[in-house]
Amino acid sequence: MENTLRKLLSSEKQVMDEGTKELKEILQSPNSIASLCSVLGTCKDPELRQYAAVILKKSFSKQANWEHIPGDTRKEIKAGILETLINEPEKLVKNSIAQLIGTLLKHEVPANRWPEFSNFLQQSTTSSNVSEQELGFYTLSVLLDVCPMEFLNHAKSFTLLFANVLQAQTDKASHVSSLVITCMIHFSAAIKNDRELVSLYANLLPMVMEVIKALSVKRPEHALDALDFFYEYSEKDGFPVLMPHIETLVQFFLVLSSDGSISEEIRIKALGFLSTLVKVKAKALTKKNLIPPILSVLFELMCSKPEDDEEEEYFTSDPEEDTLLTCACETLDNIALSVDAKKLIGPVMEFVRNAIMSANPYQKKGGYLTLGIVSQGCEAYIRRHCLQEVVDCVQMGVAEPHPVVRAAALFALGQFAEYLQPEISVHGPKLLPILISQIQELNEVGKSGESLGKRVDRLFYAVERFAENLEEELGPFTEALVNACLPLFQAPYSLHIRQLSMSCIATLAGSVKEGIMPYFPNIMNQLNAYLINKAEGDDISLQVEALDTLGAMARNVGEDNFRPLALESVQLGLTLIQSTDDPDIKKSCFSLFACVSCVLKDNMGNLLQDIMPFIIKSLQEEVPTDQDSGAGERSNFPTLDALCGADLDDDDDEDDEDYCDDISVENDYVEEKEEACLALGELASNTGQAFFPYLETSFSEVYKLLEFNSCDVRKAALEAAFQFCISFSKFTEADIQGDEKLKQVVANLVVKAAELITKDDDSEVVQAALEGYQLICKEIGVRLKGSDVIKETLVKTVKDVLNNKTEVQGWGEEDEEENEVEVGDTAAYVIPALANIMDSNEFADIFSSMLDLLDSRLKAKDDDEGSEEYSKANTIGVIAESMPGLGVHVPKFIDKLFPYLLNESRNEDPDVRNNALFCIGEMAYHGKESMFPHYTTILGLLSQVLSSEGNSNVMDNACGVLARLLLVHADGLPLAQILPTFVVQLPLKEDFSEDKWVFRALGHLYQLQVVYLLPHNVKILKAALISIDQHSPDEETSDVLRQFLTMMIGSFPDDFNVALSELPQNVVNKLNSLNLNNSV
Repeated sequence: MENTLRKLLSSEKQVMDEGTKELKEILQSPNSIASLCSVLGTCKDPELRQYAAVILKKSFSKQANWEHIPGDTRKEIKAGILETLINEPEKLVKNSIAQLIGTLLKHEVPANRWPEFSNFLQQSTTSSNVSEQELGFYTLSVLLDVCPMEFLNHAKSFTLLFANVLQAQTDKASHVSSLVITCMIHFSAAIKNDRELVSLYANLLPMVMEVIKALSVKRPEHALDALDFFYEYSEKDGFPVLMPHIETLVQFFLVLSSDGSISEEIRIKALGFLSTLVKVKAKALTKKNLIPPILSVLFELMCSKPEDDEEEEYFTSDPEEDTLLTCACETLDNIALSVDAKKLIGPVMEFVRNAIMSANPYQKKGGYLTLGIVSQGCEAYIRRHCLQEVVDCVQMGVAEPHPVVRAAALFALGQFAEYLQPEISVHGPKLLPILISQIQELNEVGKSGESLGKRVDRLFYAVERFAENLEEELGPFTEALVNACLPLFQAPYSLHIRQLSMSCIATLAGSVKEGIMPYFPNIMNQLNAYLINKAEGDDISLQVEALDTLGAMARNVGEDNFRPLALESVQLGLTLIQSTDDPDIKKSCFSLFACVSCVLKDNMGNLLQDIMPFIIKSLQEEVPTDQDSGAGERSNFPTLDALCGADLDDDDDEDDEDYCDDISVENDYVEEKEEACLALGELASNTGQAFFPYLETSFSEVYKLLEFNSCDVRKAALEAAFQFCISFSKFTEADIQGDEKLKQVVANLVVKAAELITKDDDSEVVQAALEGYQLICKEIGVRLKGSDVIKETLVKTVKDVLNNKTEVQGWGEEDEEENEVEVGDTAAYVIPALANIMDSNEFADIFSSMLDLLDSRLKAKDDDEGSEEYSKANTIGVIAESMPGLGVHVPKFIDKLFPYLLNESRNEDPDVRNNALFCIGEMAYHGKESMFPHYTTILGLLSQVLSSEGNSNVMDNACGVLARLLLVHADGLPLAQILPTFVVQLPLKEDFSEDKWVFRALGHLYQLQVVYLLPHNVKILKAALISIDQHSPDEETSDVLRQFLTMMIGSFPDDFNVALSELPQNVVNKLNSLNLNNSV
């Protein structure tokens, strides 16, 4: 047996295969168990002893295998294993033996057939001999991990034992103390659901903290493990253990976090727990005034001097790369997302002001870093109350000579550009030149070929965030930005700087669209150096970036401009995919195909036969894994299921959890799968009927990935699957019989998505499913009306989300995080979409049943400025969008809703005011004569808004309300008084979706020959021309504007020519291309 096992541990495949064959034959023999027990008890090689224990455990995992052995033999085996456990000197082998005992206990405990082991455990854990007690608690710790349910009946006795042993330890850092805490961690399943045990454990908390404090000095590696106690009980059902000592806990972890004399790993883990605590108990911490001392420690850590100024990371997604700074930043991030901004910004700004005025550059770094982090979470408060101050601070910071300070300020500026919109865009014209000048400086200092550290990343991060959000307003800076970035594409600049500059050009193209065309030839010349030839080594990353930039050009420069390169680009992608297995290259090629499909559309049909096999293959392929050795068993043991010949049931999977936990999926291959899903969805949407032959296979493969272990892949698979349903509905529009097949396909996906919404723990996956619900209702709509399964599943799922019954909302009833609030808002927006798949009577009943749930979201707490107001605004938006579906049933809800909306139209939050006005307008439009009695009140409100409102969006919506009133009941309004005020607001400033209502109303009034408009003809015509030229109207709005202008040109040609003469020539030239009239 020893020789066979030794072969199995060989590094040579041939020898290993020979050993596998031998072991299979040996295990068929009735003497195999005895042989393995002999190896376990007498072999001198610890690896072979451990392997024997693992095989025995696997062999006995199924009860039938164990019961097949005669009773006397079983008794001998148990006695021998127990003796071996006591005498085994090697920890890894001892661990495997204890796990074997755990497997046997599962079979023996229910029948009370192993009293000897119970006696051993009792005697050893209460022994006065330290070595015996250590063995007892070590064994118990492993068993509680492997088979905790076998000890449930004795949970109270063990808890009292833990208390007595901890109390008796004169050395709190003893190995026994550490093992007791490990046992307490593994016993959590029994404790969490028992009030008496929770109370007993809570009483033990001071001793647990005392032990960990001692361990952190004498046995830091054991202290790290013991800290898992707090993580284990920080889950929802375990938190009652911690809550009675919340203040002491926070103080304890703050001391650990800031103690420079203990190991950094312990300090990092302590900070991590504080971060968790903030996420789940922010309100309790705020109530007990515990946030200020936490902030004090975080600020101190964020002002620390890094080991390397150039390479300091602020955040990391890899726990193994955590530092004190990344943990401090993450904790502050959670505070900003969870604590009321009114209570947080005061102490934050006090720290920031002092920090940036300091002469110490690392103090300044901490100040700017803090500003950047809190701009997400406290964005609403900052935008309203201190935007100018924080912009002035950061403007000073980006001009600082010290690179550490400048890098932190650039990070903050990028955060501002991302989270303080739209107000921050006003400052773009003065901030962008500073950023561009720093890229221009990079043209000189980067010639050395050095990467120049993280500050370069933060510079481009800031530029790209501004570029994304300024969009067309970026136009005046396009030339300078292109000229600054293009030279950086090539050597001598470092690989990383080249990547960043390409990414910046791609982002720029996404913002200015066809405005990039003057520089397009030069950009393509630079990119071709990386696109044409097969890349090797480091050049692969540059080729990936070049492909992504090429895709951005295809998507944004305009169909006509890119069409000459479209076929060539697809062929380039196919050539690269055929010549490489690199997942990054394949991912970028899939994205490129999707981008080009925006240009070629159904003309891409002939290319799909070459493209699709590669994408489908990526979906089907197993993802490679990095497999590390486990804590208790070697990872290179052959597959034991086959060797032991056991038809293992599901329970056995639990035995291998440790092993499975050590397998990590390689991210590059996961991202390839994600991009394959996204590309398929876009190809299905863009290529029309040409995609039909590939639809069934694509749907089948994507559907399988809804259970994939990466949330990014699940999200992408959901998005693709819903798009396939929409494509299928378009393919079968002319086929009456296709309705039933369509309903069946959609119903299957809706039910599966409901399962994900309920059970998935990732908020983005849940939101993707809910957005998919909205999409199918809007895009497929009436063809789903006959499916009760779809309607009932959608309604039930939305109600479950609004009642916080999903996994991702686990803490929703106490401390809703921002992403959980967004999940609720996304679910709420399914409600108006439901009107597309049911008649108005049915929808009115559904809406009525949902209104109480929406009402709870409308009652935002007065002290919660931020996510609560955000949610309130969205909920009012949901009600507004439900009005068209309610139709004739709107009057039923006026008495309840109108007074509330009237009050919220004066809310301090502009988004709430805006949506309240929008809802009033929709209610007036669809409520018809039932709203006539309220017109006087509405007109008074609008008069107040138009005369005093400072927010452009709100002003535009006020115009939209008035437009709806005019369309419904112009005869009942004082036109002479209101029309001059109405016209002076034109053109709209921000919410261009209201253009269609404004010009529909004006067209209606002209048809009614309302004379009060005639003095304003030129003003109105100019507003219409500017709207069609500058407001990027959608198809519906564009049609309204064209019809209006055509009517006006026919009725008032002279006024039209006057209006045209007052517009800039470039606008006139653009209008010429619209062919509104031959005279234009």
